[in-house]
Parts: sequence; C-alpha cells; structure tokens
Amino acid sequence: MPATSRPAAIGSDGASSMASISTRHPDNPFHRATLEFEVVGDTVTIADVVIDATGREERGRNTLRTDGKEHYYGHGYVVTARWLGSHGLEAVVMRDGKVAGRVQYQLSPDGNALTLSAGEYIGVFDRA
Repeated sequence: MPATSRPAAIGSDGASSMASISTRHPDNPFHRATLEFEVVGDTVTIADVVIDATGREERGRNTLRTDGKEHYYGHGYVVTARWLGSHGLEAVVMRDGKVAGRVQYQLSPDGNALTLSAGEYIGVFDRA
C-alpha cells in the first residue's frame, strides 16, 4: 500500500473508548481514555481525552502526516508516520537523531478493537 493511502478500517468514525489495558505506564495511572481519529488525505488527527487517577480530564490533539517522511513538530522533535497495512498506523519520534518514542495503533480485523502500543504501555480500546 502506498504511504499516502489510508486504511479503509481507520477513519473519522474511529471513536473508541478504553476497554481494558494489558500494561499501564507507572507514571501515568489514568482511569479512562478515549481516542478519536480523523483521516483527510495523508493527514491523521488523533484527539484524546484522558481522565487521570484523580478524576481530572486532560485533552490532547496530535496531527500526523502519513507520507513516511520526516516532519518537524517543534522543540527539536521530528516525526515520521506511515500506514502499516490496512489496519495499522505507526509514528516514530526522533530528537537529536535518536528515537525518542514510537507508537503503533493496530485495528482488529473486525474493526471493533484498537491496540495502542507505546514503549511499555499497551492499551486496548473498544469502538464506542
């Protein structure tokens, strides 16, 4: 699949709620999280809402270009994002020429579960 093609399985209807977690990062013991994906051309916007352990809500929004090329995101960070087949998305974050982080989103074959992997953290989301 060309780097600019988007999997049919991930799109703007990809709102998901946290169902279960295999591993939580010890520095971020959140209570609940939701993700919503919007895909336009080779641009993916991921909006997240996280309820932390104290009940406080945090909102975030990240936009990725899925063309497989490096893109500067400020503060010395460069991000390369690409599709992994028809059900996956990967983003690699670099700083000073070294990998600073990697995240993968993998949609189940039936489209009802999304697995997010980032370092030691693995989260499984059910479609809302």
